[in-house]
Amino acid sequence: MTENFMWMPYPYVRYVAFLIFGILASNYAGNYVFFEVCFLTFGTLFALIFLCRGRLKPATGNVVLGTLGLIIVFNVGALRFYQNDQRNNGKHLIRHEGEVKWYAAKVVEEGVRRKNYLRFKVGIHTVKSEKNWGKVHADAYLYVKTDSSLFTITYGDQLLVQGTPRKIKNTSNPEAFDYKNYLARQNIFHQHFIDPGEMMKYASGGNKTLIGYASRLRKKVNHIIQRAIKSDRERSIVLSLLIGEKEALHVDVKDTYATVGAMHVLAVSGLHVGIVYLLFSTMLGFLRKHKRGRWLFLVICLGGMWFYALLTGLSTSVLRAVVMFTFILLSDVLDRKSNIYNNIALTAFLLLLVNPLFLFHVGFQLSFIAVTGIVYLQPKIAKWFSFKYRIFNWLWDLTAVSLAAQIATFPISIYYFHQFPTYFWLTNIVVIPAATVIVSLGIFISVLGFAGVSVSFVSVVLEKLVFLMNEGLIGIEALPLSSVKDLYFTVNGLVLFYAWILALILFFQTFKIRYFRIGAFFLLLITIQSLLHHIQTYDQSLLVFYDINRVCAMDFINGHRQNFVVVLGKGMTLPDLHRPIANYRLARGLNTKDLSKPITVLKSPNPENNLPYQFLSWKTAVFLLLNDKIDFSLHHDSRIKIDYLIVNNQAIGDFDQILMHFEFDKLIVTNLNTYQYATDLSDYCRANGIHVYSIPHHGALVEELKGDK
Repeated sequence: MTENFMWMPYPYVRYVAFLIFGILASNYAGNYVFFEVCFLTFGTLFALIFLCRGRLKPATGNVVLGTLGLIIVFNVGALRFYQNDQRNNGKHLIRHEGEVKWYAAKVVEEGVRRKNYLRFKVGIHTVKSEKNWGKVHADAYLYVKTDSSLFTITYGDQLLVQGTPRKIKNTSNPEAFDYKNYLARQNIFHQHFIDPGEMMKYASGGNKTLIGYASRLRKKVNHIIQRAIKSDRERSIVLSLLIGEKEALHVDVKDTYATVGAMHVLAVSGLHVGIVYLLFSTMLGFLRKHKRGRWLFLVICLGGMWFYALLTGLSTSVLRAVVMFTFILLSDVLDRKSNIYNNIALTAFLLLLVNPLFLFHVGFQLSFIAVTGIVYLQPKIAKWFSFKYRIFNWLWDLTAVSLAAQIATFPISIYYFHQFPTYFWLTNIVVIPAATVIVSLGIFISVLGFAGVSVSFVSVVLEKLVFLMNEGLIGIEALPLSSVKDLYFTVNGLVLFYAWILALILFFQTFKIRYFRIGAFFLLLITIQSLLHHIQTYDQSLLVFYDINRVCAMDFINGHRQNFVVVLGKGMTLPDLHRPIANYRLARGLNTKDLSKPITVLKSPNPENNLPYQFLSWKTAVFLLLNDKIDFSLHHDSRIKIDYLIVNNQAIGDFDQILMHFEFDKLIVTNLNTYQYATDLSDYCRANGIHVYSIPHHGALVEELKGDK
């Protein structure tokens, strides 16, 4: 009976499902004591029933023990999430009282260039307050202004840093990327910007550890590729493909790969691990013909893949692939049948058990959804066509993989990235074979480089191949409608879309009409939600002041039309504005295209009369932007009447002039003022009964405006 029991076929699928439910429950309604009591209670009950299972009917015992086991797994997920969240650690820096004057920290990740800074991930272990030193725990990002001496700092070094790590603050822009929460999912809650003189290395370390060795090896590979590949663009792509170093990638390259759906190639993932496995299998496959040789192949192959994962930084997608390959190879050597869905679920279960925060990483979600879609859908899609020639069958199999992965991931990709690559199938026909050869040649050149052998011919071939791949993707990007942009999903819409896809899959598998009806129902819900969103945003009338550093940015939103006004500060460009604004535009039913062509207001906005101010009107509201120092020496018989007075660049020196010369409803202090000036002006306004809103203090402002244009 137990063999036919409905829970038996895929045990780890249900285990990982309940582990995920527990993690989510702890995340949204965490109560450690409650989950701990439940774990102990149900664990004790499980043990008692297990000991007395002989007195129960087998079917009843299985149901009861199975149910209790899943409840226990649920509570394990909840407890592991709570334990893994470092904010619950009593010694965490976030709980430290008093200002930190100095702190000691260990470098736990190599430095990464970020504009004018090098960013190090450090583990803070000791801090000095006013009186003494104390032990703490915290991972933080240390940003150090670029200096050549910083290149001597490496993994494991101990640093003494002057100053106070600050808690990471999130942008207040509506619907914007939640950077604070993104880092919190990695247990990073502090950052610190310093000059090189405010830091010193007092001890070296990590050289004898496996991670330290991998770090030195990664630097050596970087140096070999730097010498082998002359072109900056091609070199950056090889380094990204080979060891996951994406810092040198130009923004144009990233945009091209994102548009055509090839970003998975630049991010080291299961594809790259598969290429490494293919190399080992090709070179050492003969060992698998012998019993002892199979064990030797297992040790060499797993050792190589795990070391490659370590070399590339142990990303979640790489970990998923390596753990899954581990189970598959072990099953092969032990001559045991391996259910691929159980392998996928067991891999996810172990990774989430070690680090429950992986669940909230985009890479983790995309990786497991993609591989599940490929495993289930690719064989079915591949059967649609069969060709006489092997090359066409191979191309169709490759296309089937692309279709399966895209069907599985496109809803969540749209949710996060708001675009869909139309020619993804063509892209993968280009990049997957090319990436296989590029990674193989990159490894070949690196191995010879370690031996002190330079193969210029192979290097030239590699560089030309990367060039051709890149130009091919640029050509795909230039095709009409290469990417559909400005797509938007809410969380509810995402869930409904996956429910619709699942219903369609079940219908085509079983051809039962009830699944078609269920799919039609979900499609109807998706349509209704879309229509409601369109109706709700059709009559909107909003004034938005965005919270962007060194920028005064305003949106005048009227229905599904908008006018974007911006005053750019020094060093800011229009592309810098896209990220903090685009999501809100999409959420309000708007597009993001006019962000590149706003009504741009510069420091002297009116070239005809070169005045340091500008009047704007929208609906019934009148705005006066003060963009530079105002001369109040001219006498005015009456005050200027406006609705909003917007102050940029410390335009008003004498605050007493405000009430003398202006009559308005609200004064807006923007991010084009220093923080101290914003504080002083806000204090003055409140003391004199002036309605003031300071963006540096309170973040973005969204107001609803009514009235005719």
